[in-house]
Amino acid sequence: MDMLWTSLLMGMVALVSGVELGVSHEGDWAYQWYPDEPFSFECQKAMLINSNQYVTWGPIPMVETHMELKNGTVNNYYEVRSKGGVGGAELYVKKVLPEVHGVYVCNVYNEDTTPYNKTIFALNLRDQRYRVLGDKYKHNVVVAVISTAVFLVPLITLCILHRFRWEARNPEEAVKRKYAYADGTSLEGNGAYMNPAFNTQL
Repeated sequence: MDMLWTSLLMGMVALVSGVELGVSHEGDWAYQWYPDEPFSFECQKAMLINSNQYVTWGPIPMVETHMELKNGTVNNYYEVRSKGGVGGAELYVKKVLPEVHGVYVCNVYNEDTTPYNKTIFALNLRDQRYRVLGDKYKHNVVVAVISTAVFLVPLITLCILHRFRWEARNPEEAVKRKYAYADGTSLEGNGAYMNPAFNTQL
């Protein structure tokens, strides 16, 4: 049992400190940003794009997989803008919500619509950014508590079911255990159950 609680405690500590174990360092292609704030992807930060080329975005979160958003597209989540003379080079995220966390593909086309290149970005892929340090740990503590509950509830349920099944298979022993006194007697009378530890006869 001590080993079980030690493992659970270590798991909770790992979850709480997860952001400090490299999660915040995604690399140049992935970004973390504050929730409920706007954010922009710029395809030109990943590759050189000429003014006679243009950019589309897709697949991206909350947009059908086969669709690519073109310059001038505006919807509830995004706005595609020109940047540095390149049409569609900027994807403006209106508000960073959980729905828009994920991977973004930037597609570059030549003027004659032939594919030229593509690259990927990511937004809050494994975690988001926090303005207050306490918010980060609050989030991870909640995750740790939920994970622990998910683990313990089935375990406790199995223990209870095992006990009831044992009592169903051994009704007489179950009654004796339930009503046994510390002096080795039971409600059924003296001698119904004798604990050798309390036997003082020579």
